[in-house]
Amino acid sequence: DKMAQFRPQGVANLTWAFATLTFFDQPLLDSVSHLAASSDLQEFDAIGLSSLAWSLANWSFVDSPLLAVISRRSIGRIQQHQFSPQSLANTVWAFARMSIQDLPLFAAVARDSVAKLERCEFDPQNISNTAWACAVLVLEDKPLLDALATAAVAKASEFTAQAMANTAWAVATLGLEHDPLKEGLSAAALARLDADCSMQDISSIARSVATLSLHGQLLLETLPAAALRSAAAAVQRLEEVDAGRGAVVTDVRGLVQALAAAGCLQDAKVVEEMGGALEGLCALLDRRSGKEPRTSPLEDCAGAKQLSMEPAILGVQPHLCAIWKPPGWTVTVGWGSDEEWDPTAVPASSGGDGVEASSRPLQSWVVERFGAHFPIVTDSLAQHGLVHRLDKDTSGAMLCAVSYRGYHLAHLRFMAGLVTKEYICLCHGHFPTARRRLEVPLRVVGELGARRSAPGPGARPACTEVRSVAHLVKRDEDGNSQSFSLVEVKLHTGRLHQIRVHMALQGHPLVGDLDYGAPGSGFLRPFLHAYHFSINIGDGPLDTYCALPEDLASTLQALEPADLRDTELLRKWM
Repeated sequence: DKMAQFRPQGVANLTWAFATLTFFDQPLLDSVSHLAASSDLQEFDAIGLSSLAWSLANWSFVDSPLLAVISRRSIGRIQQHQFSPQSLANTVWAFARMSIQDLPLFAAVARDSVAKLERCEFDPQNISNTAWACAVLVLEDKPLLDALATAAVAKASEFTAQAMANTAWAVATLGLEHDPLKEGLSAAALARLDADCSMQDISSIARSVATLSLHGQLLLETLPAAALRSAAAAVQRLEEVDAGRGAVVTDVRGLVQALAAAGCLQDAKVVEEMGGALEGLCALLDRRSGKEPRTSPLEDCAGAKQLSMEPAILGVQPHLCAIWKPPGWTVTVGWGSDEEWDPTAVPASSGGDGVEASSRPLQSWVVERFGAHFPIVTDSLAQHGLVHRLDKDTSGAMLCAVSYRGYHLAHLRFMAGLVTKEYICLCHGHFPTARRRLEVPLRVVGELGARRSAPGPGARPACTEVRSVAHLVKRDEDGNSQSFSLVEVKLHTGRLHQIRVHMALQGHPLVGDLDYGAPGSGFLRPFLHAYHFSINIGDGPLDTYCALPEDLASTLQALEPADLRDTELLRKWM
């Protein structure tokens, strides 16, 4: 009601405070938008404009008319050299955070930033935020990128671990080759690891190692040692204070994922040592959770024979269970163990990669059925015990932990590539029968809600092993035929939509996979089923097989083998 009485700095401070507290207030934003429309923000200075843009970005609230006014006024202030390095960085970060590619604004920011970078006026955070924004919006302004890289080299020793990771990610995403920057970040990372580092810092450094291939032998040897020290410190902190369990869970998961990305978990000794460190930490987490894990509620309903459109328990161990995930059920619990770190992404609480609001969340079923027995199942920071994810329309076996020990040790083995994951799919055309590996690197593209995988700059290694192939034919009443291939594959990595993309790149999209180029077939989902996984966290192997659900089996019944040698594999799945 009194917005008109506020001075510009007061308006900026008020919106900044609400945004910092992540408290979204629509009437407040409506008042600010009305003020912008009536005053054209003429009296707002550089700090006020950049703070207002930052607040909208922090709310993820895209008010196009208001942003247009902010952009126009900011360009004028920038051309008059009124923006500080922090205001420049905050503004470009805000527009990138909202995925708005305002080229006139970015041109003005780039020109002024280059001049200020050459005068060494940008601090490490400003450098990192600007580089991140350029990468998010793929703004390949060579003078700006060169100036950012040069400034980063000069101030590499002052970078926080997070700023280091974001800068490394930006440089890799944009395909910028800059050896002095790699050397500077490597030296800075090594120096930081010699000190007492938090798990978050070590994770950020490991991601820098992975994204820019900073694979100095000393750095790779130092990372696991620092990780083990941080795990021991976490145990000590938990023993001293009765708090912080949620932060430890997310920090440990991030640390393991980062070590895997850096290549450290290819060493069996490192995996063994990390497993030992996690055993102690998880024992404390399970004691602090208030209940000892027990499997009797699961054993009572394990071993489902008939697969319906409701989840079911397929097998149990003291700390793990295998769950049947029907098609149409979502696993939207944040970043799973099979997804790479992406500083542009936001963990999903509902929805996700093409997930409709009407989809049924698997985590809700898990909480409802077993939340009273297993505390981890109600812990959203531990992803309700779900160790990995399957796409909404992919059916099959999934792994769920019923203790923190099960969760973290299973996650470690997933990230170390020590889990067998096998799928069956039906694709268009005659796929080559030879056993081979499809190894096109992949990266995530698109916005949250429509994310896809594709080759390109910054792509990560991806490996899909083709195990068996049967050629099948569908004939109509007129004697016309269509060719299909039934293919068994084994995953060695777990990029988003990996099997679907790799098959499509071979010219053989999965039946029903319209997102990756399959022709219309009337089939309502991609023909993809996770039929087998095997894992051993020290309690013996949990070896789980999951038969084809009815919709996939009935599709195969309409096909016939193209040759006698194709009969055996088809019979296996009928």
